[in-house]
Amino acid sequence: MKKDELKIVTVLEDEELLREKSSKLTVEQIESEEVSQLIHAMKDYLSDEKNGGVGLAAIQVGRPLAIFAFKNFEADRKNPPVQIAINPQLSPIGDVMETDKEACLSIPGQEGQVCRYARIRMRYVDESGQKVNENFEGFTARIIQHEFDHLNGVLFTDKVEDDL
Repeated sequence: MKKDELKIVTVLEDEELLREKSSKLTVEQIESEEVSQLIHAMKDYLSDEKNGGVGLAAIQVGRPLAIFAFKNFEADRKNPPVQIAINPQLSPIGDVMETDKEACLSIPGQEGQVCRYARIRMRYVDESGQKVNENFEGFTARIIQHEFDHLNGVLFTDKVEDDL
């Protein structure tokens, strides 16, 4: 699968799919060629600036699997690397919340103010199958929480504080 083969599912086309809860992956699935191809296509898609977007969940390309790609602006603000999170688990660090504007590739033309934790801890498996425990803050933490919501069938519009 190549990035050109990825089709972003929108709420107008299949909101029911986007509302599905994504399935956790087994070790065998993580090591499979199919998942490897999906991961590379998702990373390539996000790396291509013309596509826009800073995060992409597998469900958004029609695969209800607990995988998402995200740009890590903490690692490099000007040229953020695209990372993969498989079977992620999130927990807040502290009680500080921040409200900021969000949008979504699956909900074109809409944006809204969403309140999220300022700092989070994410436990996940990376694309090489290694378990990772990492802290994130600011914009990268917001991206991760947005994509994590996709894995649970939650759209940012469910959390918008103002009228769209």
